[in-house]
Amino acid sequence: MSGCALLPVPLYRTLKEWYRIRRARTHPDPTGASELDLFAALWIVGTFVFFTASATRLPHYIGPLFPAAALLTASYWSRCLQDPATKGIRGSIHLMMGVGYLLAIGFASLPTLYTTYAPKMVKEFPLAGQVDLGIGPYLIAALLLIGMTLVGYFGLNDERRGRAFWAAGGTLAGLVLIVIVISFPHINRYVVAPPQELAYAAGLNLDRQDQFIAYGTLRPSSVFYAKRQTLFVPIGEEDKIRTALKETKRVIILLPESAQPKLPAEAAGLVPILKRYGYVLLANQPMVTIPQNTTPPPPPPTILGH
Repeated sequence: MSGCALLPVPLYRTLKEWYRIRRARTHPDPTGASELDLFAALWIVGTFVFFTASATRLPHYIGPLFPAAALLTASYWSRCLQDPATKGIRGSIHLMMGVGYLLAIGFASLPTLYTTYAPKMVKEFPLAGQVDLGIGPYLIAALLLIGMTLVGYFGLNDERRGRAFWAAGGTLAGLVLIVIVISFPHINRYVVAPPQELAYAAGLNLDRQDQFIAYGTLRPSSVFYAKRQTLFVPIGEEDKIRTALKETKRVIILLPESAQPKLPAEAAGLVPILKRYGYVLLANQPMVTIPQNTTPPPPPPTILGH
């Protein structure tokens, strides 16, 4: 976050200096952008333009930008500490604070927005509307407010500016800690883990000639945890399930409980063998092996309003 706020100024100033040198055909100004800054700036721009022009764009494509952005930002911050009059530093500090405060407002509003839009998330998150987000968003919002206030207090003072780095770093470290210790385990328990655990249970009870079907959930991780060839069936393509049920082999279907009424009539005889936080395993034969982590049943989730 701090790097994103500081990056625009050195990137602009470095490219401006490079353009001035190219146009005037003069030697670089010793007080201007260094060769390292120029290298990092061209690295950022070149990589960004290249992947922007590509036919496919995925979020991780910007990964090669991060080393160059870190170099350019660190170089600019070092100059700001050595020369408090460096242009753009106060604007960068204000930008960092503004971004932090906006993020704090966003995280504080997240539980309300989640409650409002939860019904639209049921397809991917069966317990949406029943499981709350916990205290994680509020802790993150409070940490951002405190952290950005300290960044402004230190960063806008020429004598204390060096401490702004530690304030921003401490804020970022606190965010990571909250996500790892509080938010991620909560989300993993109710959103990520249930279909994975049921897919693992299905894999224990299927031979190689048997059929494992993921219905209404197209997560590729089902294949990894089941360790079986998986037939993914989107809602609306139930004919694939009918075909599989006509064979004499064992069939296990992983699906959200909300999608169970949409199964074809041929699946009426399937028996629920395991349920976990909005997901269910249906089978045409009894379960042989019960995974240890599925017994005893997990405690009920937190219900909003109760």
